[in-house]
Amino acid sequence: KSKVVGIKRDIRHEYISALWPALEKAGITKNKNELAAFLASSDHETKGGTDMAELPQYSLKRWRELAGKQKNIREWLNQHPNNTQAEFDKLSDKDKLNIMYAGQNGNTQPGDGYRFRGQGGLHMTGRDAYDKFSTYMHRPDIMRNPDLVGTDIHLAVQSAIWVWTVYKPNLRRVAQQGNWNGVRKIINGGHIGDADYTRKVNDYLKGKGVLMKP
Repeated sequence: KSKVVGIKRDIRHEYISALWPALEKAGITKNKNELAAFLASSDHETKGGTDMAELPQYSLKRWRELAGKQKNIREWLNQHPNNTQAEFDKLSDKDKLNIMYAGQNGNTQPGDGYRFRGQGGLHMTGRDAYDKFSTYMHRPDIMRNPDLVGTDIHLAVQSAIWVWTVYKPNLRRVAQQGNWNGVRKIINGGHIGDADYTRKVNDYLKGKGVLMKP
C-alpha cells in the first residue's frame, strides 16, 4: 500500500528552531492567547512537531465516524453499503485522501486529494491553498512538487505562518479573543479533537508544551 511520506528524521528541534523567529517576525508572540492558540494548533496537527504530512491511518470505525462531517466519505459508504473491513482494506492511504478531498478545497484533478494533502506546520490542505501559497512565496516549484511543504522545514514553517496570518486572517482575532473552539473550526472545519486542543492551549498559556521555545 502507498505510504504518505513527510519528513522522516526527528525534526521537532529543527522545526522549533525555525518556527520561533518566524512567529516573532509575524507578531504572533505579542499576544499570549494568540501564541498559545497557534502553538496548540501546530502541536495538534503535527503530533507535537513530528509529522509535517498528513497520515490517514484511519480504522473503519473512524472512517464511519468521519462520515458525519465528510460528504465524500458518506458517499463512499453509500456505494459500499456493507462497508466491510475487507472492502475498506482495499483502500491505500493515497486512496483514502483522494476520496476524502475530491472536489474539496479547490481540488479539481484526479489525485489532487493526495497531492495537496495536509502538510506543513498547520497541515495546509487543498489545491487552492497550495496555489496561493506558491504565488505568495514566489515558488512555482511548490505546485510541481507539493511534497516540498512537508519536507522543507522553512516551507513547513512559512506555510503555517501564512495560513494563520494571510489565508485565514480571522484566526488572529478569534485566537486573541480566546475562542478556542472557533480556532479549531477555522483550522479543522469542525470540532473533532476540541478537548485535546483545549488541553494543549491551557498548557501553552502556562508556558508548557513540546513546541515551547527552549
